[in-house]
Amino acid sequence: MANGCTAALLEEAHAAGLPADRARRLVGRVLGPPGRPLPAPALLQVGPPDAPRLVRRRVTCCLSCTTLGQPCATCPLLPPAETRRRLRSPP
Repeated sequence: MANGCTAALLEEAHAAGLPADRARRLVGRVLGPPGRPLPAPALLQVGPPDAPRLVRRRVTCCLSCTTLGQPCATCPLLPPAETRRRLRSPP
């Protein structure tokens, strides 16, 4: 649930032209209330420095790797550098 909410918030923040630092604060305010069983998804900055974009990195594996044969780009099993590399590469 938190993963989907984070992805939706980041997409809307990007579409609205919100700078990366404000998008990060927005996600923190929405998903940061006490009592969460898991931490909020990590936010990684991707893209060029003059046009940064935040993407969420999952907290738990979605297990799609069991059918795809490899972890998805936002899988927590991957190092953050690999997540950034995959998100910069064309599909």
